[in-house]
Amino acid sequence: AIKVSPEGDTAIKVSPEGDTEKRVSPEEDTAKRVSILLPTYNGERYLSVALDSVLSQTFTLWQLTVVDDGSLDKSLDIANQYAAKDARITVRSNRKNFGLYGSINDAASKIDSEFIVIFMQDDVLLPTHLQCLLDLADRLTKCQTYWSGSQMIDAQGLDLHASPDSGRVEEITPGVKAWWHILQAGCIWIISGALIRTDYLKKERFRADLSHAADWDWILRLARTEPCAYLENRLVQIRLHTEQASSRNFLVNRDLIQYKIVVNEHIGKHANDIGITDKFKIMFKMRTRILRRVLRHAIDFRWASAWWAFKLLVVK
Repeated sequence: AIKVSPEGDTAIKVSPEGDTEKRVSPEEDTAKRVSILLPTYNGERYLSVALDSVLSQTFTLWQLTVVDDGSLDKSLDIANQYAAKDARITVRSNRKNFGLYGSINDAASKIDSEFIVIFMQDDVLLPTHLQCLLDLADRLTKCQTYWSGSQMIDAQGLDLHASPDSGRVEEITPGVKAWWHILQAGCIWIISGALIRTDYLKKERFRADLSHAADWDWILRLARTEPCAYLENRLVQIRLHTEQASSRNFLVNRDLIQYKIVVNEHIGKHANDIGITDKFKIMFKMRTRILRRVLRHAIDFRWASAWWAFKLLVVK
C-alpha cells in the first residue's frame, strides 16, 4: 500500500504485513524510473563530453552507472571525479574484461529502475533526450524499447550528416514481417541512447560473443515477439572516428564475419518462416556486401584485409 502524507511531500510505503514503513520522497521514487548505463574502455578522449551531456539533461531525476571494463587510460579516474561531485553517478569497475556487451549484461542485472538507457562513451545525449523518450514510453506503454533519430559527428564534434527531425513516431508491430525486414535492412536502431525496459533487458540479454553485431541480433529477437518504437527527432549525437571499435572491426572484417553468423543463425532457426526465394535474396545480398568490402580493401591497398574478406565468400 502507498499512503501520501497530508503535506504531500513524502510517501509511506508499507509492507503487506503492515509492520515495515519506509519514507521516500517523490524525487527519490521518480529517480528509480531511469538509469543510464555507460560502459567505457579506454574512452578518456570523449568521456567527459559524454558525462557532461548527461548532466545537461532537462529531465534530472536519473541515475548513471559508469562501468569501466579494465581501461588502461584515465577513464576510471575521470568517472570517479564526476561521481565525487554528483551523488547520482555510480562507478563500477569490472573484475576482468567482459567486453562491451558482457559489461552491459552484467551491469543491467544490478539495476532496478523501470528503464535503462544504454549510452556509449564517444557519444552525446542532447538536452531533451531523456524527457522525450520517457514521454514516448508513457504514450506507448507496451513497447520494450524506444530510440530516436541521430546526428553523426566527427572526432572534433563537427556535423557529418543527420536523420530527419520531423517528430514522427513509428511503432513497429512484432512478428515475422518485422523480423524479416530487419534481417534484410540490417540494424535499424541505434543502441546508444536507446531506452529499454529493464525487466526485458534482464530477460533478453545481449550475446557477449558478438562484439560488433550483438545489437542487431538483439533487435531481431525482439522484433519477432515485442513491439518497439522509433521517434524521428535528433536526440543523440553519434561520433564517428578512427579509434573506435567499429573502425577496427571494419579493417579486420569482424563486422562481416558476425553479420554472416547472425544471418545464418536466424535463417537456420526460422527456416519455415521464409521461402526459398527469400533465402536466396538474403544470401545474395550477403555475398554482395562481402564482395564490396573486398573491392574497398583492394582499392585502399589493404591486401591482407581484402584476402580475409574474400575467404568469407567461399567459407560457410
